[in-house]
Amino acid sequence: GTPDDGANKFTDFFGEMLVPVMDTLSLNLTARNSKADFTDNRTGRTGSASDWSYGATLTWDPIEEIRIRGGYQ
Repeated sequence: GTPDDGANKFTDFFGEMLVPVMDTLSLNLTARNSKADFTDNRTGRTGSASDWSYGATLTWDPIEEIRIRGGYQ
């Protein structure tokens, strides 16, 4: 095998917001960003990658005993 000689740096940010629409209906919005930086000390090569992810969940509580939830991510 080849020896590993390098460095990695990872940074993540996450946010979430709960939006009450009605007494029995709420919307939860999420967003996340992940960033990675890579360095190979043997070759001097560097690289980076960044990725966003979004999501939304709608929750409806028609009565106390029932909760219906649907989401997208």
